[in-house]
Amino acid sequence: MNVVKIPGQVGGALLRETSLRSPLGLPVVMTLALALGIASVAVQGFVFGVFNNVYHIPFVLRLPRDPLFASDPFYQSLRFYASGVWVVLRSIASERNVEALFLACHIASRVMTFLAILVALRSMGMRTPLAMVFGGVAVLAWPMIYGYSPVGQHGEFTPYFDHTELTWPAVILTLVCLQRRWLLGAAVLVGVSLCINLFVGVWMSAVLLWAIVSSRNLFSKRMVVASLGASFLVASPVLVWSLRALGSSGQDPVSVSFREYVRAFWPYHFLIGSAAKVQVVRVAIIFGAAGVCLQQLGLKVWRDAIGVLAGVFAVGAVLPYVLDNRVVFNLHLLRVDGVALFMLPIAAAALAWHDLSGAKVGDRVRGLALAAALFGGWPLAALAGVVVLPRATRRTRIALVLAGAFLTVGLAAHLWPAMQVVDPVRGASALLPVAALVAWPVLKASQRQQMACVLLLLAIVFVAVGWEVSVRVAASAGLVLIVMAVSARHEAALAGPAVAMATLAVAVIGVISFVGEGTLEKARQYEVSVSAPQIEWNQLLAWVRQHRTEVRGPVLVPLASFGPAPRRDFQLWARVPVWVDWSQGAAVMWYPPFFDTWYPRYVEVRALRAPNEFVAYARSRGLSYYVGIGAPCGKGSLPAVVEGEFALCRVGS
Repeated sequence: MNVVKIPGQVGGALLRETSLRSPLGLPVVMTLALALGIASVAVQGFVFGVFNNVYHIPFVLRLPRDPLFASDPFYQSLRFYASGVWVVLRSIASERNVEALFLACHIASRVMTFLAILVALRSMGMRTPLAMVFGGVAVLAWPMIYGYSPVGQHGEFTPYFDHTELTWPAVILTLVCLQRRWLLGAAVLVGVSLCINLFVGVWMSAVLLWAIVSSRNLFSKRMVVASLGASFLVASPVLVWSLRALGSSGQDPVSVSFREYVRAFWPYHFLIGSAAKVQVVRVAIIFGAAGVCLQQLGLKVWRDAIGVLAGVFAVGAVLPYVLDNRVVFNLHLLRVDGVALFMLPIAAAALAWHDLSGAKVGDRVRGLALAAALFGGWPLAALAGVVVLPRATRRTRIALVLAGAFLTVGLAAHLWPAMQVVDPVRGASALLPVAALVAWPVLKASQRQQMACVLLLLAIVFVAVGWEVSVRVAASAGLVLIVMAVSARHEAALAGPAVAMATLAVAVIGVISFVGEGTLEKARQYEVSVSAPQIEWNQLLAWVRQHRTEVRGPVLVPLASFGPAPRRDFQLWARVPVWVDWSQGAAVMWYPPFFDTWYPRYVEVRALRAPNEFVAYARSRGLSYYVGIGAPCGKGSLPAVVEGEFALCRVGS
């Protein structure tokens, strides 16, 4: 096995050289990043004007200056909303180009992210065309990278343009710079992160400071001071903005603690007690899997970064319950699990490739298992594949096959009616942990203990996820183990074409994951539907926007949504003020006094049910219009316009 020391690697990691072809040049890498970025956007789709865009679009279009919103407390609070991205875009955005501008920025951010990923993979020893394509496609095909992190709900790849997604290139390249001992570059990139998203920059500042402290005088004091000064200089515009906003936006709301506000609005970013236990376990697995992969690769800087981020997460799990302070909550410490989640497929792809390129079939089997788990999207599979499967002996592989046969034959009769044709293969890629966990007792225990461990494992899976998924896990494990057995039996014959065969197998699994219920379904879960209610709602918004000077607002809009898809925000799309909406509650994060306006209105409107209740409430608050859903306008009101099940009702005096 040939090994090569990665240039600039702190800690001197040793990785296998993958020399199937000459290394890729920068133009080819950039072209590959462009293809991967566009492909990921095409897979996930793009939506505009939903989710957090209800804060971004009014800011860049300067809607608070519109005379209709002069007295709207929600839009007026946006003057305290700080991100360098939106300040820059505000100078070029207009009503005509804003959607195209957001789409262009969305694609650009995705392309830059994949370029940073490819640079990271090169720094991990993956320099050949096949290696780079494998690593890029592995990240592209990983289902868990689409959507949000398990506990902190941090956005990974989201279907709409958000400034947080622009931090990924800076985060990844910060680690690459630290790995190559370029402290100044890493510090500047941390400053860029602070400019884009303040709390992400704070997390990465912790990583940077740890790298400096743990470097054992690797960096001179002059270099440290210069680098930190450069970081502060780059971040200074947003830091100054934030400090001024913190001082001028008022104190925490006096009517309730900030912790209670978070509980009422959206506790998942902030309070670990609001997360399901299984999600907390998944976060632990994510940190563990990423740490083990990076330890196997010998990437000290990346491994230490995972440790620092895990520490930040641990602090975030405790601190909000100890300090009820606005600053603590604005650091979004639990969302750091999203960075670990993003680092995991990069590390797993690099480790899988180096194993697939190994000289021994045991290495290639581990690489295949890890790559299959990566495409399937379960961090648990990645962790188990790394820890348990390396360099298994022939006797162990035979035991694995027997265990897999026991699981498969015993449960196959219950399996097929509950599954589609593609599920067993996709399950084989996604549910490898059963195979790995069965392998572990085989290594150390007696036959009776092995059987007890298998039954205990099945019982745990059954209790955790139910019978149907338990069956899927068992059968999928059997398929993986059969593949391992074939590899073990024909070790000599597979020595030559092992890399090609393994890559082909992983590619097939990835395609099936896309076609079946894997990546494609995960990526498209936030797609805006074109159902009849959505169309009717959009038509109502269009009518109100055409008559906005007549309607003026505020309009009383029910808080209830309809269907699983996101609906367009009334205030943003109709361009008239809304009395209250759930999404407005986020403004308390940057303007705490708004709580005393938002929360009483929110509680009152949430309790309204019948049309007559809406009419009475609107009349008591001096509101001229309310939106009726699924029922005629209440007594004392007349419809101004009706679109299907939605009506804009004019309230009489």
